Amino acid sequence: MAIRVVNLTATIEIDRKIKLATIRPVNKRFSGVPMKFKQITFLVFNGNKVVSVGGRSINKVEAVAREFVHSLEPTAKVQGFAIKNMVGSLNTETFIDLDATYERVKNHEKCIYEPELFAALYVYAKDCLVILFHTGKVIFTGAKEYKFMIDTWNLLLSHIQWKPIHSTKSLSVPQQ
Repeated sequence: MAIRVVNLTATIEIDRKIKLATIRPVNKRFSGVPMKFKQITFLVFNGNKVVSVGGRSINKVEAVAREFVHSLEPTAKVQGFAIKNMVGSLNTETFIDLDATYERVKNHEKCIYEPELFAALYVYAKDCLVILFHTGKVIFTGAKEYKFMIDTWNLLLSHIQWKPIHSTKSLSVPQQ
């Protein structure tokens, strides 16, 4: 069971200001220009800030960001690169008893479980938010490093109440 990174959001700081009007016409409702470059979306703003969305690897996003900045302005250099949000997913391939897990977790971590509104358990850990579904799917969001997701999962793992995959109820076949 490995946590798979499905989205990275990062900010890139450039050593000079970029004028959006020289790139594309600017939308009056949104102050940035979205541009797709090598399967990553970049939001370019007036000034020296660019936001990247949609990457799955820190190294790839950083390398593509440098290429993207170079394509905008050949003499520009990246001054800063910072991960702002990392989203990960995990499939435990077994069911989770959310009611029992909530009872075990609520005294240790801040959590929300309201099955009438949404069938998931939200656990607010120190470094990220974990969303648990009864199907065994787990979503991590808000992490700034991959290690934060792993550490949070390892802390949470001992509190999760697993459900047996096969039901103990016998199936009755209607008589014809």
